[in-house]
Amino acid sequence: MSVEFEWKIVSMESYKTLHGKSDVIFKVRWNCEATETIDNHTYRQSFNSSQRIAYVEGDFTNFSELTESQVLEWVFSNLKIPKESNPKESIENQLREKIKEKYKPTSTNSLQLPW
Repeated sequence: MSVEFEWKIVSMESYKTLHGKSDVIFKVRWNCEATETIDNHTYRQSFNSSQRIAYVEGDFTNFSELTESQVLEWVFSNLKIPKESNPKESIENQLREKIKEKYKPTSTNSLQLPW
């Protein structure tokens, strides 16, 4: 009984040219999906967002040579959540709690009328 996380890059936006470079990524859309299977039932919860990526002179990879893991590292290093020292871990913890709420609810969304 453990939550598995899958971080994926959904899309990227780029400047055609910037500082003499082509296809310079400036925005990345990403998704994190959490999955947990309990008693043969799979619970899923996801979080989608986008992250601006700053161009760093001297640290450029051609678009055709980019890997998903490299772009995810850019996302993780640029994520900012107020009052959170580890935004990636914070997102995963939020997803973990939302999944837990699905199979072990602490609140009721609707009540049947008592009459």
